[in-house]
Amino acid sequence: MGDIFLVRHGEDVKKSPELPQRSGSIDTYLTPDGYRQALRAGNALRSSGITSVYAPPLSRTLTTARAICRTTSAGLIVDEKLNGRDMGAYALQGNKGMAAYCTALHTTQHGVSYYLEVPGAESLASFFDR
Repeated sequence: MGDIFLVRHGEDVKKSPELPQRSGSIDTYLTPDGYRQALRAGNALRSSGITSVYAPPLSRTLTTARAICRTTSAGLIVDEKLNGRDMGAYALQGNKGMAAYCTALHTTQHGVSYYLEVPGAESLASFFDR
């Protein structure tokens, strides 16, 4: 069995300064620096022997994945199941705004907040299932 490398997309343009860092299914695109980061990731993986790159169908992730594929000659596999959690209309609220609408909030290690129940959003259980 081969190695698995996890790569986060390059720096992206936020639609709002209040947009949560974990914007899930909101589609944003890479900044020029983000594109350079994607190319550097590809260069770092050039001799790794990777054969496939998996990415969700979002501009920021596809641009990053394509840059890596171009550098490594790996094939690209686009999979919608890799999208982040869909927070519906609350995605642009930011963490403070979203907390006002949540019926349950759970904070895990390292201060990462997981909103368990947000009206109109994908349930956490559904997110984990896919």
